Amino acid sequence: MKIGIFQDIHANLPALKKGIEVFREKQCEKIFHVGDLIGIGPHPKEVFDLAYSIPEMEFIMGNHDHWYGFGLPSPIPGYMNNEEVAHHKWTHNQIGGKYRESVKQWQFVRDIQLEHGTSITFQHYGYDAKVNWFKNHIKFPTAEDLDEMFKECNSGICNTIYCFLNTNLSENN
Repeated sequence: MKIGIFQDIHANLPALKKGIEVFREKQCEKIFHVGDLIGIGPHPKEVFDLAYSIPEMEFIMGNHDHWYGFGLPSPIPGYMNNEEVAHHKWTHNQIGGKYRESVKQWQFVRDIQLEHGTSITFQHYGYDAKVNWFKNHIKFPTAEDLDEMFKECNSGICNTIYCFLNTNLSENN
């Protein structure tokens, strides 16, 4: 099976359109968006509308997606400043409630079986099942850090490939 994988569209409609175009040109049977379909960018409703119109697309939960589906954490954590909170509220208002219940069904971890017994796990970041949230962010993870982060077989399948794409690094880091 040929699959397309991308992440962190963050409500960037031109990026989503280009990704879908490329994956369709490559004749991908499945497209996986591995978290943060929304947040930060200017087109959250349009991104949801387009993404949900693509039958071969599946979604993995990211932190921004979770905050849309379930609401912002209470109390607001120290790492979220007032501008970020205001932007989340704006984003959620732009989308409305149309996709909320569906997003709540997205999984933090998704395992699929490929041909020849190969399996792959998709997750936005290391997942801690005990707290149903992401593990603590490591800015510059080493190979050992990543081994520790993904050592648990979240679904009981010890996969040969883990797809984790989120680093949250800016040019200044």
